[in-house]
Amino acid sequence: MAQKIDNDTNCLLFLQQDNPDALEYLIRVYFPVVCSYANKIIDNWAEAEDIAEELFIKLWERRNTIKNFNEIKGFLYTAARNASLNLLRGRNREKKRHLEFVQNQDADPGEFIYEEMLAEIRKAMQTLPEKMREIFILSYYKKMSNAEIAVHLNLSNQTVRNQKTKAIAVLKALLKEKTFFLLLGHML
Repeated sequence: MAQKIDNDTNCLLFLQQDNPDALEYLIRVYFPVVCSYANKIIDNWAEAEDIAEELFIKLWERRNTIKNFNEIKGFLYTAARNASLNLLRGRNREKKRHLEFVQNQDADPGEFIYEEMLAEIRKAMQTLPEKMREIFILSYYKKMSNAEIAVHLNLSNQTVRNQKTKAIAVLKALLKEKTFFLLLGHML
């Protein structure tokens, strides 16, 4: 049989006894208030209701830690404000990402091709044998000379030259087909 809860003090006692009627009372009395408060911040009633629903679930989960009714009100208002502000921050991040995307759509397609080619080169580099990859990186990314690489890796200059030549040949073969499709994809 459902207990009659008609005031906040009575509600607190039932809440501490894990009686779900206390939650029903809180929802009946405070749900519209929390929704209204959140709606003033985010200006979207449906999202305000979502926030309020989540808060009442969290409140029920915390019911055993609540000592007085002011904690309930404080939790509801503070959590509603924080959740609403987090939602606004998320909206702003999404708007910023959307704006950046739209601005990038106006960018030169060559920039996209260049970036995609760099990504393909990095992927292809991972297929090179370890020493060959290291020589390639030191030469083309770190801008080290063959002599510097030879000293750094304790190899002969000829070995460095040979490894660079092989690396370029392997990468060309791997990228030959991908380059065609990258260019074709951006032309369509």
